[in-house]
Amino acid sequence: MKVKKATAVILCAAMTASVCACNSNKKSASEIEKVLKEYEAAIQETDGDAVLDLASWDEGDDDYANIEQLFEDANYTIDMESFKGYIASTIKVNFDSEDIEIEGDKTSVKVTYELVDWEKEYFSVSRDPDDLLDKLKDSDDTAKIRGRIKLEKVDGEWKITDITNLGDVFFFCFSYPLIDQDPSIDNTVTTVPNETDFDDYFNAAIAAYIELLESEEIRTGIKNIEDNYTHLYPCGSYDIDKDGIPELYFIAGDDTPTHNGSLYIYDYDEYAGKAVCVVEVPNVCYQAGDGGSVLLYTIPGGFVIQTATGGEMDWHVNTCAYDLDWFVIEELQYDEEIVFDGDDYDSMRIENSYYSNEETITEEEYLVSLLSYINSANVMLANHYYITAGSNEAPLLDLPEVTLQSYDEALNELYSLL
Repeated sequence: MKVKKATAVILCAAMTASVCACNSNKKSASEIEKVLKEYEAAIQETDGDAVLDLASWDEGDDDYANIEQLFEDANYTIDMESFKGYIASTIKVNFDSEDIEIEGDKTSVKVTYELVDWEKEYFSVSRDPDDLLDKLKDSDDTAKIRGRIKLEKVDGEWKITDITNLGDVFFFCFSYPLIDQDPSIDNTVTTVPNETDFDDYFNAAIAAYIELLESEEIRTGIKNIEDNYTHLYPCGSYDIDKDGIPELYFIAGDDTPTHNGSLYIYDYDEYAGKAVCVVEVPNVCYQAGDGGSVLLYTIPGGFVIQTATGGEMDWHVNTCAYDLDWFVIEELQYDEEIVFDGDDYDSMRIENSYYSNEETITEEEYLVSLLSYINSANVMLANHYYITAGSNEAPLLDLPEVTLQSYDEALNELYSLL
């Protein structure tokens, strides 16, 4: 009887501790949800101070400075343009309460930012800012961006310690919509030139692209790709940086036996008076091993180039996200390698490595960043990539796609624009 009684006491104590821990976690989860709702309200108002009040950062921390700068820039733009203020007001921070897993005094929550699909309306011409605002308010389409928020209990309060991809959410603050000139402006005192400055700029850019394509080196390089990759159309043009002038991009190679091909993106430089290469990615295709592959697609405020290379013993996937000024936002890398212990082939195993801007990260962190680009993509510009229904890149197959062209088709189209 004494043994049974002692056992009962122990079980009772264990159950009591379990119930207390469960209640404590429920209370913490409720407090964390409250912080996330306050965070949502703060970003809807573009209130950087309110976001920082919810975080544990000091003014000397990089995270503090980055958030402070982001909201300073965002508010500067929004104060002048009411439609950007409206876009911010539509931002929702969605999360699943069941995903809040508390480990001691820390937690990491997956979130999905959802907001009006501003890009769709930005790049269809509006009469004026009020017209754009009306279009945005009438839109039922939404854009989604995945991210992660980490929190830690500090002095009894849950505080944010890390926020990912918030800059992607606020890309709309630093993009420019297509808005016609205000018809109320009186232009009667001005003379009407034969061509506008924009027309001159556009024609100069197209002429520069034609000159580039007709140069012996470029023509030969593109033709080599056409001759050796009969299934691959190597040329395309699209207004990647949203300035009204298309950029020219193509895959060109040399005449060596390996038939390597590199991706080039050219923009028109008004000061140089010629087309200049702004991005070059080597070895996007080659006739060896698995041959290499490349994806090029646009995202809000930028574009992404993803390449894959390797053979039987290793595989490398490199994903570079660029802003509209041709600077790299983030470079992700995934390496897969088959390794052995000396000559012991029975020890064969696959080792995976993940990097962001050359810093080692976890697989989960890698996927969060990669999928944030894939899920926010809007137009496919080039697809020479093996995508299966179950792959991370599968959503890209549903995008509108710019048709790639042969060398002759691209050149003829450019002539038609003059």
